[in-house]
Amino acid sequence: MTNYIVPVILLVTALIALHKKENVYEHLLAGATDGLKLLWTLIPSLVLLLTAVTMLQASGAMDMLTSLAEPVFLFFGIPPELALLVLIRPLSGSAA
Repeated sequence: MTNYIVPVILLVTALIALHKKENVYEHLLAGATDGLKLLWTLIPSLVLLLTAVTMLQASGAMDMLTSLAEPVFLFFGIPPELALLVLIRPLSGSAA
């Protein structure tokens, strides 16, 4: 069933556009252009975040933070395995 959702949406959109006699190709190009502009603005922050997380993991700082925070997590009933996610989430926003 889920394999058919995207093709059905595309087909319905194409049929609606044909009925309205609009140029879907121009709208598609405009959307792709906007998407690429957004991607271009997001790439530097993504590279910076991934580099910082990799450096923290490679230096052992993440392991140290996890071991220091483990008693607090256990006190609140949070599994210590989620410590990295809880510590990284405020830095990355919804990306984590």
